[in-house]
Amino acid sequence: MRTGLFVAAVLLTASLAPLTRAAEFYEAEAFATDYVSPFPKSTVGDYFASGYKPGLPALRHIRMEGRIEQGDAAKLAPLLQGADPFGSIVLSMNSPGGNFEAGIKLGDAIAQASVMTFVGPGDECLSSCAFAFLGGQQMVIRGVLTAPARVLHVGGTLGLHAPSLPGKVPAALLETEAAVLLADVAKPTRENIQDLQRRSGPWQISPNLLFEILGRVGASEFLYIDRWHEAYENEILVVADAIRPPPHVGMIEALQGCSLVLGTLLWEANPTAGAPYYTGVRDDWLPGAAFFRFGLGQAFDVAVVEGDGGPVYTITQVIGGRGTVACEVRRVGETWTATPSGDLPTTSDMARLLKEGGGLVLNSKSALGFGLPWPVIGASDLYVRDAERLWEGLPPDILAAADELDLCEGDQQAIWSVVCRFPLLQRSVAVLDALADAGRADLTGAAQARATWSADIERLCRPQEAGFKSPIAETMAGYCGLSVTHALIREGAHTWLAK
Repeated sequence: MRTGLFVAAVLLTASLAPLTRAAEFYEAEAFATDYVSPFPKSTVGDYFASGYKPGLPALRHIRMEGRIEQGDAAKLAPLLQGADPFGSIVLSMNSPGGNFEAGIKLGDAIAQASVMTFVGPGDECLSSCAFAFLGGQQMVIRGVLTAPARVLHVGGTLGLHAPSLPGKVPAALLETEAAVLLADVAKPTRENIQDLQRRSGPWQISPNLLFEILGRVGASEFLYIDRWHEAYENEILVVADAIRPPPHVGMIEALQGCSLVLGTLLWEANPTAGAPYYTGVRDDWLPGAAFFRFGLGQAFDVAVVEGDGGPVYTITQVIGGRGTVACEVRRVGETWTATPSGDLPTTSDMARLLKEGGGLVLNSKSALGFGLPWPVIGASDLYVRDAERLWEGLPPDILAAADELDLCEGDQQAIWSVVCRFPLLQRSVAVLDALADAGRADLTGAAQARATWSADIERLCRPQEAGFKSPIAETMAGYCGLSVTHALIREGAHTWLAK
């Protein structure tokens, strides 16, 4: 019978589950040093010596390690006795996850005791651990108002997915067992999701996050929190060891920095405007960046000229009712500064900050801005989610032709050395060439496409500097090249293939 097969599958998959030791909770040494947010809320003066810090050294440190199981909330309870509701304890978490209900109960215990949660460098907090992490809270007004208190180091890993079906039942089997699925199997999972939804308000979990994770079931479908807007819209403070200047600034970094500056000023001038992907307060840089990149919905232009200290980037945008606004990024001493100009608000706190501080000083993390994830630094390849979407809509023969091209064979490496480091960029340029070849039999299109590509790369991405300064410079040049190439691919898909 199918039911017998179903039970056997549940038992088999359960028996094959990886064995991990149960979670342990213990008093740990207090943090010797603190970390710093790469996006300080209000910083003037010595930018790299300041910035918001979570205050970890002043807190009792409780450490959690191991797999989450039923009863873990009771294990933690004795260590939370005497906790100050305004925040006196930090719980650092390192766990592969485990039982979903146990993770939710653990999050409840954390929230009720007003404990700060922390995922530090080298630690991972996955699955049910991540839900417990979201329980991190501190009281703001006694007995009335609490606020999230959860901190993620850029070297830590935080990953979520939807509650798994019991026993990790194979999807193909469930398709043939609809009655069993609806009556017995899925009921616990539906209840788990409802438990999570009930906590989304008190814990201040973004509806976007819930929507994202509900379609991700199983360990292979993790949503990793590794972009600034994902963290900030869920009130997660992202920290690093220190704020440092970027060793190189190209078009991508300039655009990211200017999106912070222009977006913040324009968003402050529109108090009723929403910032996509952001539900937090209006006193830091991220919502402005979201507003600039997605809320305004208008194209911007980039110009590059050579200055005394290196390239000077100017990003301009036409705003309805304000005309043209601009942002200039240039080297000032050893730092890079983004300075706004044009008909922009001048009375807000951010306008005052930018005026007194001489613009927003970029750092190696703020250069990643709103859109790029922080794990890109030092990555072996360019970090792009769902990279196959880059080729959606292109004819199979174009993709097949691209597969035949080897851009990094022999003298071909001289095209641009960074291309040969990143397989994703290699394929992008190969697709561009295949598009051009298919569009013009006399190869004029290919020559024009390569000339346009080369000119934009030289003007915007500055490959002559990439690879000589640091992995950050090379990686950012790779992203810039990917951006330029795919702009041409989109153009080619509409024009060359129509001929």
